[in-house]
Amino acid sequence: MNLQDRLKSLVLKAAVDFDTTASKESDLLTEDDGSLRNHDLDRVLAAQKAKRDALWKELYELEEQQREMKVTHVFDEELSPERKRLTMHLYEQQVLQEELGKQQKDVHHLNLETDDLVADLQFRLRLESTVKGMKQLVIFLRAQLSTAKSLHQEEIQISDECGQVKEALTSRIKEVETSEAPSVPNNREKFAKARQDHRLIMRYLKEFLEEYYPPHLVDGVEPTADLNSDNHCELQTILEDLVNGSYGNPTNPYITLVDGTYWSPYIETLIKGGIAERDPKNHKRIRLVDFRIHDAPPI
Repeated sequence: MNLQDRLKSLVLKAAVDFDTTASKESDLLTEDDGSLRNHDLDRVLAAQKAKRDALWKELYELEEQQREMKVTHVFDEELSPERKRLTMHLYEQQVLQEELGKQQKDVHHLNLETDDLVADLQFRLRLESTVKGMKQLVIFLRAQLSTAKSLHQEEIQISDECGQVKEALTSRIKEVETSEAPSVPNNREKFAKARQDHRLIMRYLKEFLEEYYPPHLVDGVEPTADLNSDNHCELQTILEDLVNGSYGNPTNPYITLVDGTYWSPYIETLIKGGIAERDPKNHKRIRLVDFRIHDAPPI
């Protein structure tokens, strides 16, 4: 119980005792009046008075203590804002101290006998982490093994199919060699004659080009300039480039016409003659027309 409640209790108790005694005294008469009051009642009244004096004395002592403690009031007097805040903070501090004491009593302390226990716990944590990592590694390796097995089965199947194709081609080659063996000398003679005819045609073509399509100055060069290897264009060279592009890179046989290296009439002659054709996406690129004859009968 705080000081304020204690003072209130003392005052209320003294007031109740005084009122009780006073009410009883008013109902009793003295001996001169013919009342029944005796000396016992006087002793009771004296005791009540002494008790009241003791209560008031205790109240005065409490007031003196409060003055010594520099407390300016006892009951609910009006406090200043600073005093109210101070009182509130003191009360909160007291409550917090009590709560702190309770929580400190309820704290369960872990008493470690030796440092070996800490080392053991750390080792167990590392061991659990290692085991967890190994389990994840096992799962990953199993997935990789399953993938490798499926790829291996596919490779075995492809190898078997390739072996079957090889056997079929080998048997077909043997059949062709057996059926065409008597005609091999005739084929060699025809091939030699074809090569001779090709060389003869190429020589006639070269002479034809030299006579009817001689070297000419490239575009942009004055007609009066001297003809040399740097500023002239040969139709034969263009044809060779077209043929090399067609055989060297069949998927992209186009050659690029660089400005200052060709004469435009020669290019137009090849295109109009059906020998070359332009790239639909780039007019600076031309290619040889595909003269191959598909499904030609055997020689």
